[in-house]
Amino acid sequence: MHAYQGIKGIVATAAVGTLITIIYLKTGSLLHVMMLHAAIDVVALFVRPKIQAFFYQLGTRPVDR
Repeated sequence: MHAYQGIKGIVATAAVGTLITIIYLKTGSLLHVMMLHAAIDVVALFVRPKIQAFFYQLGTRPVDR
């Protein structure tokens, strides 16, 4: 599913999926998992691009993981 991101994307997605599963199993609440997923999406779609744009304007490139 995240193969287009390479091995880093696959491993990161598996790690987050594992964390989300553990949270669900411990809390029994799907709401907590949904809120965490939404927060991750907000960071990926809005926050990270803004940070990258800021560094590009400074003439530097942030470290890309």
